[in-house]
Amino acid sequence: LSNVEAMWTNLPPRKDGVRAQLEVLDQKSWKDLTIDEKKAAYYVSSGPHGARTPVSKTSDGLKVLGGVLVSLSDSAALFFSIRAVGSSALPRPLLTVRQPRKHLVLNKEWQEALNQQHAFDQKLNLYTF
Repeated sequence: LSNVEAMWTNLPPRKDGVRAQLEVLDQKSWKDLTIDEKKAAYYVSSGPHGARTPVSKTSDGLKVLGGVLVSLSDSAALFFSIRAVGSSALPRPLLTVRQPRKHLVLNKEWQEALNQQHAFDQKLNLYTF
């Protein structure tokens, strides 16, 4: 059972002999086992093999980071290029004129007040108006 980690992948798929030896070892006290037997029992019970084999490698994190950075830079370049093309296509007015504000309430009293304000702004004689 020494060096089970190295030979586990080369063993036949059933691995009955090694499993039988480890089941016998599991019945014993953990204190009575040798270091190699402890390592073998631990590797078979919770080692990185079978379904517990790591899916990603250690260098995959750098690949993911690179992909994220490339995607962000591409999206920023696309955003700023569309913004530059869109803003240059629209003519900008040289002088912006504020439009008079339209009043939402046009009852009789409001209309009379607007007429008086307009006449006052035009410097008309309010008595003859």
